[in-house]
Amino acid sequence: MGGVFDCSLYRRSRTLLWDRSHEPFHLISAFCTRRFRGIGFIDDYAKVSKARNLGLTAKKKIYFQVFVSLVVGVSLLVLTTHSAYSTQLMIHF
Repeated sequence: MGGVFDCSLYRRSRTLLWDRSHEPFHLISAFCTRRFRGIGFIDDYAKVSKARNLGLTAKKKIYFQVFVSLVVGVSLLVLTTHSAYSTQLMIHF
């Protein structure tokens, strides 16, 4: 239930630190964060609306999380083939 606070901090840090929200990596990061937040919201809403301790089943949560992860993974692979995303590690001194 604390996801709203975490996501507001994420949004502020993304705006203040990165300030390049048009880049593909940042768009994918925002997509992934919003989808996982949506899964958590659906789970919490199901718990509150039913007034029970049961939200989404574990199988449904895993299914949605794997689906979002596959979409992000395929997106990164497509960006890599178009040279829009690099997998090289750069350490600045």
